[in-house]
Parts: sequence; structure tokens; C-alpha cells
Amino acid sequence: MAATTTVNALSDSLLSTVPALQSSGKNWAIFEFHFTSAVDSKGKWGHFDGTLNCPKADAKDKEKEWLKDKASACNLLLSKVPDSIALKMQKQKTVAEAWKALEAEFTKKSGYAQTDLKQDFLDSTCAKKGNVCQFLKGLASKKEELASVSVEINNIDYHSTILCGIPLHYSNFASSVLSAAKLMRTDPIYSITPDALATTISEEYD
Repeated sequence: MAATTTVNALSDSLLSTVPALQSSGKNWAIFEFHFTSAVDSKGKWGHFDGTLNCPKADAKDKEKEWLKDKASACNLLLSKVPDSIALKMQKQKTVAEAWKALEAEFTKKSGYAQTDLKQDFLDSTCAKKGNVCQFLKGLASKKEELASVSVEINNIDYHSTILCGIPLHYSNFASSVLSAAKLMRTDPIYSITPDALATTISEEYD
């Protein structure tokens, strides 16, 4: 009996690798990926895409099992969304309708959130009399954090943020390094990635 209870509990729960959906929507992309994969592995995705329909009324046993499975699928979603979203889901008749509404809302929210997050990165500046090395390390960490929520910073934007965010003396130094690299761009060894540029600036700072 205990073993059966444990199995049932596991079927109604998701691994910790599935992040909770943030109300801002900034982690929607990574949430959607992990959530859909986890739910599919439990054989319940049909409730979310609408392909697993309720059996006919004359098949009482199958209908009862379907309703139980539907409740389990709903619980999986409720366990990972904010309370405010869970309350909205009460208006939906099926799990598929709830998922469709959630997807529409958070795809839109995610776009706005990602734009704001990217702009915050591009506006990053080292504090006056701040530690340039720490600023550059923080910038690299922030870039990785953004990548985890599907916000990509290309090398051009990364270079620009570094140059605009550090004190003028080091910005001029970095610009001269990049200019020298461009003169030798026919040889790949002379191409400078943002991380390599940050390292060069840090060495100059030290």
C-alpha cells in the first residue's frame, strides 16, 4: 500500500529541474521546455494539447480513469505556476484550454521581459571609482544568467557594452586593442572575443 501511494505521489509531481514559472514571464522559455518534456515523459501531454479526449459516456470506467488523469495533469501545472495564474485557470474547462491561455499570455510577457532584460544589460556601467575587474566579471555572469532565460547577447552588443561601461581610459585602451585586431583579422588567431577583451582590460587594470 505504501509503495502504491509513493508511485501515485511521484506521478503527480515534477522534478526540481522544472523551474517554477515567474509571474514576470522572464523564464517562460526555459519553463516551457522543461515542463513540456517532464509532462510528456509522464504520458500526460495529451491533456495539454487536447488530443486526449474524454471517453464516451457509456464507458464509465474509462471516463472515471480519464477524469482522474486529467486532475493529475492539472495538478502538475498548478504546482509550477503563481497563485494568481492558478486562480485564472479556474475559468478554463479543460487543461488544454488552460495551457493555451497560459501560453498566449506568457509568450507575450516573455517578449517584453526579454527586451527589458537585454536593455538592462546593454545599459550596464561600472560605478564611478568602481573596480573594473569586478564589473567585467559581473557582466560575464549576467550574460550567462540571461542565456539561461533565452536572452542572447551577441558579440557586437557585448563588445559595445564593455566599451561603454568602463572608464574612458580603459575604453580607449580596449578600442585600440580591437583596432589592432581588425588590422590582423585575416588570421583567426587575432580575433578577439568579448571574454578575451575583458581579460585584456583586467590585466591592464591590475
